[in-house]
Amino acid sequence: MGTTAEKLAYLEETKADIRAAMIEKGLSVPTSTPFREYGDLIRTMISAPEKKALNAMTWDEISQVSKMGLAASYFAVGDVKMIHVQGNVGSYLELNNDLGVFILGIDHNPSHQMPGIYFGCFKSSMTDGKNVALVDRKYNTSDMLGPYDTTFDRDGEDGYGWGRDTNMRCEILGSSNNSSYETEAPDNTPTEPRENSLMAALPEDLRSVIRPMLISYYGYNSMTATIDYLPLLSSMEVSGASIQKEEENVQAQFDFYKNGNSKEKYRHSAITSKAIWWLRTRATNMNYYTAVSASGSVGTYRYYDRYGVAPMFLV
Repeated sequence: MGTTAEKLAYLEETKADIRAAMIEKGLSVPTSTPFREYGDLIRTMISAPEKKALNAMTWDEISQVSKMGLAASYFAVGDVKMIHVQGNVGSYLELNNDLGVFILGIDHNPSHQMPGIYFGCFKSSMTDGKNVALVDRKYNTSDMLGPYDTTFDRDGEDGYGWGRDTNMRCEILGSSNNSSYETEAPDNTPTEPRENSLMAALPEDLRSVIRPMLISYYGYNSMTATIDYLPLLSSMEVSGASIQKEEENVQAQFDFYKNGNSKEKYRHSAITSKAIWWLRTRATNMNYYTAVSASGSVGTYRYYDRYGVAPMFLV
């Protein structure tokens, strides 16, 4: 081991052995990771939370696991964590419910979206719970004259709603707290949520760890990438196909649905009754958006109809 070449070869073997040991302990160590960064990775491994069931962990612990890149070694797609949701959403829904959120995917669609744990909303209970969507008292009614900003429809600032300019995104979901709809969501969206939005009804410990999501909206004949915190799912993310072919270039079906789980949802307030639930994908006709039908298929529905909501978030 006297020559420079022999020393370099020995160093490379040592690096490979340390990398293999870290991977065995659950760390994500891409081959491109510089050797000088191995120390920081080992330190995160030492401070990693104890492995427990998702529902037994705090949101701070879940966030820590996610940021360390260890989520896949701790959790599985479909795992459920219960939360208490409380507050008014719009003008026609008052929540005071224990509901489950479940893992849609881990490090989903990495070439176009941010790493982490993607959660879907909601489950009716921890064990054998039904997939549910939130519905307000105006569910399955229509009113082309409005008002729109307080009900679960898809109207927008332009009278129809394109891309990210909808009342659903800002007023109902609180995915952005910005008063200007056609902008990215500010950093303080989860911690200073819009009043009477679903974001404001989520527990504070969850809101403190919700991370920004880079998602895409189809509007005005093009795809727009934007920052959101509590968006609806797209047709592509649910069904693996879209009427907007541009979505197929930048989006991917979540593993939860790719694994064969049902796309059907029930009403959170009457879990024996199925619900139509909105997606964020725009239809080709300006009067329509996509939604998932009571039978679990993606179809198009008028923007002024009132249906269920079941957004997602990233930790």
